[in-house]
Amino acid sequence: YPPFIQQQLPSGYQDNGRVTLDASWDLDLFGRNRAALAAATSEAEAARADAAQAWLTLSTAVAGAYADLARLYAQRDAAEAAVKVRRQVQDLVAQRVANGLDSNAELDQARAATPAAEADLTALDDSAFLDDLQRAETRGMNAAPQVVQHAVDVLTGAVGMIAAAGTLGVLHPLLLPLLLLTAVPEGWASVRGARMRYATMLALVGVARRKWILSNLMTERRHAAEVRAFTMRPFLLGEYDRFAAHQRRVELGLARRQTYVKITGDALKGVATCRDAIAMTRDFVTTLYGAAESSVAKGRDLKATMAATREVMDPKFSSFAIYEHCLPFNVSRAYDEARGIDWPVIWTAERDREMWAALQG
Repeated sequence: YPPFIQQQLPSGYQDNGRVTLDASWDLDLFGRNRAALAAATSEAEAARADAAQAWLTLSTAVAGAYADLARLYAQRDAAEAAVKVRRQVQDLVAQRVANGLDSNAELDQARAATPAAEADLTALDDSAFLDDLQRAETRGMNAAPQVVQHAVDVLTGAVGMIAAAGTLGVLHPLLLPLLLLTAVPEGWASVRGARMRYATMLALVGVARRKWILSNLMTERRHAAEVRAFTMRPFLLGEYDRFAAHQRRVELGLARRQTYVKITGDALKGVATCRDAIAMTRDFVTTLYGAAESSVAKGRDLKATMAATREVMDPKFSSFAIYEHCLPFNVSRAYDEARGIDWPVIWTAERDREMWAALQG
């Protein structure tokens, strides 16, 4: 430095220094940083939206509660005023009766109106009564016809089952256990499906109540002002749609499970029905051939064999379809086989005339 500058510098001060500047740049080649920034921004906006929604829901619930409370207070005041008016009317009519201006009929009418007004006031003060009344108005009206219909269905099914068992027990007692085997799978499927339905309805009680609350908020006139003021219509509709979608998924799952149970019950019933049919057919053929074989062993002709076969077959099989029409042909074939004719004789018009001549001769 020049001498005049060195004189201005303090003693011992460093006369040199260094200034550095550093800059860096991170290339976002694949968009990772932009995606992270967008995600963070979206999360922040979603958090703000959730907070606003929670605040809106809370404020709406508080406003609705205050509105309901004000309405209930107004109803109670009106009911209390009605009780006072009815009592005053009763006293006035009593004075008129005492003065000969009214009859006892008017006094009895005024006295009957007072307990009704007092009952209305008591109902408003009794929350349990109001809850029972609300349940009867909503769920009770829908459940009563269902209970009656289900009771009629159960009674009809029981009567049909008893009638079928009685008829089969009289006509063919040996096949009565097979009837039970046929009915058990179907009964199991019905009971299983009913239990699944009950469990599903019990699980959806909370959802149904929430849907009712939402629909009540959207449809009742006394809530209209609050819904408009707080712009709650989109939120209420969205919540209702969400609960309805959940209920729809649950009921579709129930329908699938009930279908599987019904298919299983029908399959088991089909197996039991096939076993029943095979057993009944075996009994029919065995009884028919046994009667024919016994008649041939005793030297009877076709007509006597027909009479003997009827004695053992009519009590059990006379209720079968076209039994009377087919029995002569069945007896004729069994009679031939019992006599050692293994292969059926070809049925012709001549053969038909010979059979009927033998049976009528």
